[in-house]
Amino acid sequence: MEDGSAMGTVIFHGFPSSVIDAFVISIVFAFSGALSALLVPQRQNLAKFCALYSMASMASALLLLIWGLYHILIFGKPH
Repeated sequence: MEDGSAMGTVIFHGFPSSVIDAFVISIVFAFSGALSALLVPQRQNLAKFCALYSMASMASALLLLIWGLYHILIFGKPH
């Protein structure tokens, strides 16, 4: 990431740009799923589905963050 963003230069330095794209998309899906689950409480099946894909997106974002930090902190290099 040559645009100077702190996330790209610190955590995902040396990784392909698709990794940070997947991280950002996962965060967006997590927040949109959580908001959707809050906005449709009267439709419980839809609210449960939105909560499930929100949790799945949070888990994938957390996995990508741990993967990036693991390679930086443990190995001292991106990959």
